[in-house]
Amino acid sequence: MSIKTAICHVVWHDLLTNDVTRVTDFYAELLGWTYQIEHALDFVWKSSEADYPLILANGEAHGGSVDSGQDVPSHWVAHIMVEDVDAVTAKAKALGTAVNREPFDTPGIGRSAVLQDLQGAVICSHFPIHNFRSHTTSPLPKVHFYGTSS
Repeated sequence: MSIKTAICHVVWHDLLTNDVTRVTDFYAELLGWTYQIEHALDFVWKSSEADYPLILANGEAHGGSVDSGQDVPSHWVAHIMVEDVDAVTAKAKALGTAVNREPFDTPGIGRSAVLQDLQGAVICSHFPIHNFRSHTTSPLPKVHFYGTSS
């Protein structure tokens, strides 16, 4: 899928949980997923520095697991690719939705915002700038998730 056709599609997903080790072990056993631990300076879900287990299937990254730091049940959150995160956030506000996190940039990753729809479901509007392989883009050489070769 090209970048153009990826607009408005799910391009990433995160599992927010209180026990990253337990959940990564579970999905490794259930689905055969492997993980690559990356170190992040900022997260979509919280502004802090921590390790981020990238979910890999057949060597291709497609999501991650995050310690939510909250006493809520584990849940998946979709990242929807949009052309303009700021415009989508403004439109969401006009439609009466909550903005859980205003648009922000994560170096090497892209621009994102966290939105909550009128029924309470949370999505992340996102425009990526990274160049790692994803099921939504054409194959590229594998590089460090945060923009530098390793």
